[in-house]
Amino acid sequence: FVSLFLVSCQNQNPTSAALVGPCSSFEGLQKDNCYLDHLQCSKINHTNLRDSCVVELAKKKQELSVCRLIQSEKIQAYCWEQIALLTNNLTLCPQIADSYWRNNCFFQLALLNNQASLCSEISLASQQMDCLEKIALATNQHQLCERLGYVKSQKCLFQIAKVTQNPQLCSLLADKINQNSCLYKIAKLTQNISLCQKISIDVIRQDCQNFFES
Repeated sequence: FVSLFLVSCQNQNPTSAALVGPCSSFEGLQKDNCYLDHLQCSKINHTNLRDSCVVELAKKKQELSVCRLIQSEKIQAYCWEQIALLTNNLTLCPQIADSYWRNNCFFQLALLNNQASLCSEISLASQQMDCLEKIALATNQHQLCERLGYVKSQKCLFQIAKVTQNPQLCSLLADKINQNSCLYKIAKLTQNISLCQKISIDVIRQDCQNFFES
């Protein structure tokens, strides 16, 4: 009888443990966080935490329909943005109602695809300029630099001229000192002393020549 009783207890343990679950020993926020870790979203009491859990579930499934279960409009917009990025779906961005996450959607997908046209869809001017600058430097499209403000456009052109080692781009710089410094930099990078002769400022030209003579 004792042996039968022990066997019976052993058989019940797995079942009872399964019913109790891994989060049963926690209370309050700790229990909600445990449910979040296990993506058991429907069991979470805290509304925002439950919505955050649904975001993670939507990302795991890569299903936009799951995002629609979210109560908070802000968190739902974030969920849409995340699905757009995970699936590289450009059509989702304009459908996002929240301006912050809509702009971020266009920004991230523009960078992901090196697609400068998407930067124009960003309503925030500073983020739009940042988008154009990042794509210009990532793709060495010097034409995009011209769409930036004066200071940023000059830095952008100088950087692309240096990376591509293209001395012709130096002439696009507005300031004579920057033009000459650009030529000097490329002369050193390419070990091309003939570029020194194209430098119009005496001091910089002399520095360039001294570099090769030293």
